[in-house]
This record gives sequence, structure tokens and C-alpha cells, in this order.
Amino acid sequence: MASGKSSVLRVRSLHEAPDEMEESEQAPYGCVVEWDEMRILFDCGTDADFSHDIGTRVAKAFGEADVVLLSHHDLRHVGGLPYNNTSGTPVYATQPCAKLWALAVKECWRS
Repeated sequence: MASGKSSVLRVRSLHEAPDEMEESEQAPYGCVVEWDEMRILFDCGTDADFSHDIGTRVAKAFGEADVVLLSHHDLRHVGGLPYNNTSGTPVYATQPCAKLWALAVKECWRS
């Protein structure tokens, strides 16, 4: 860097490690990347049951994040989007992901 100032990058997972989960469960994805003063939430997944503890972690991450980036529309990556209803955090995704995430969440609620 030209200014001589070093940057610090921190990555924090939102969810427990897969080896701590039951074998039949698939771990949701989500992590917060902090780079200097910027906080980026990469994915905000949940489980098919929309578990309260996962929802609480995702909602807290939305409140802390400056921006959310989504990788694709699977619930394990975007299922926590309904928890973003009050934070106003901007969410960025590809056009197919943006169109399909709502359908994925809706279908999960129906079943």
C-alpha cells in the first residue's frame, strides 16, 4: 500500500462446523468478512426448519453488515434473507439468484 498502512482481514463463520452437526444435516453457509471498516456478509443460509438459533445469528449478521453478497439461490445460502426485513442492508446477487431465492424460500415454507 502506498500509505504504509496495513489492512486487516477477518473471516467469521455464522454457523457451526459440519463435523459438529448430525450426519443427516447439511450445514448452512454464511460468513462475515471484515476488511478494515467494511463488513461483508457472504451468504446467509439457514436449514429447512428455519431454526430459531440460526435465524438469530443471521439477523445479527445483517445488522452488522454493510453489504450482503449471495452466491446462489439454495436455502443453505439464501434461506436467511427473510431476516433482513429491518436492517435495510443492500443485497447483491446474480439475476437468476435474485429471481429464484424467493421461490426457494416460498416452496420450503409450503412443505
